[in-house]
Amino acid sequence: MLIRLATLADKPAWLALSQEYDKYVRELTENMDLWYDGFDEYMDNKIKKNAAVIAVDRMSGCCNGLIAFSKAYNRITFLGVSESADFTETADRLLTVALRQLDTNKDVIAVLPEGICPVLKKIISVCEKYGFAISNDEMIQGVNHHNLVRRATNEKRGRSFHYV
Repeated sequence: MLIRLATLADKPAWLALSQEYDKYVRELTENMDLWYDGFDEYMDNKIKKNAAVIAVDRMSGCCNGLIAFSKAYNRITFLGVSESADFTETADRLLTVALRQLDTNKDVIAVLPEGICPVLKKIISVCEKYGFAISNDEMIQGVNHHNLVRRATNEKRGRSFHYV
């Protein structure tokens, strides 16, 4: 698996990954148009700010997963793993990279759709493994989201994808 910054050429793969979750998001909202309102601009913004990381299968070139974050707000705003990928390996690697890019000396927030189905619960579970805990809920784009908080630590982290 190759982990790299997402580019504008990766937008179709990001959108396809997001659409894999539509069947679960439909359980949370009646208005899918509202869910995708502004998504294209969101992807452009994250890519231009080098705040989106994609996991690509080396053999097929397919997107295994993607994570997007905000360095300014110390927040993870998107985490998706393809149904065809090794969920645990992909989620672990993406979260590790994102946490290396964010300031762990401050609280880190992950904003994720409410985990009422097994797949969304699995994503929340992986975040909990990395020290996140559900803090509160908020409505975003017509869908209830959990705010998961990872409390500040004094651990030193490298900013490189490959830092050990």
